[in-house]
Amino acid sequence: MSINHVPPPPHPFPQHINSTTLPVGTELHRIYGAKFPGNGFNPRVDKLNRFSPIFSRGEPVPVLYAGSTAETAIYETLFHDAHVKGAKHQSLPLSALTHRRYGSWKTQRSLKLATLHAPDLAGFGVTTDQLTATNSIYYVQTARWAEAIHDNHADIEGLQWTSYRADPGVAYVLFGDRVGSEDLFCTGNEVLIRRDVALYRLVLECAARSGVRIARPRMP
Repeated sequence: MSINHVPPPPHPFPQHINSTTLPVGTELHRIYGAKFPGNGFNPRVDKLNRFSPIFSRGEPVPVLYAGSTAETAIYETLFHDAHVKGAKHQSLPLSALTHRRYGSWKTQRSLKLATLHAPDLAGFGVTTDQLTATNSIYYVQTARWAEAIHDNHADIEGLQWTSYRADPGVAYVLFGDRVGSEDLFCTGNEVLIRRDVALYRLVLECAARSGVRIARPRMP
């Protein structure tokens, strides 16, 4: 059995789940593309992520991913594929930054999130390696956990867990059928990464720290 083997969520699913409440004014950091606004929830089902896509009554639930810090957002998005645990000398094409933006949003109301940190997962009999720190090939299975939590706990508005790419930073996913774009207030710092000196420098610092090379295209 692989250390990353992902067991199915328990059935029946427990009536109790550990949770936390993000207070009003909690800042969420995001790296995002041009297809959706920074506080827009993504309804796409053609791309696998750790806890999406998920479905409710046959319909996709839009989601929004964020991090507790700018560094967490960088590692969880830009280095999502390049920064693989245990890998060395990974590279990220410079073109991957071309249309990417950074911004932060503050919660307009309190949000109730299920917590999937190591002690919480222990209550389910699973480890971080089996759910929140798996390789991407297991995302079909990990998404089923998010779906089970969503379906069995109507009061839960999203999930939070420790980012294995940027611990001790916290990663979030919000459920778009329970949280709306209007619940997230832009702090006014939206920038294109390539056009903002401070943000671009931070990306380079994060890359250097974890051995990721920003690869410029070769000239013909």
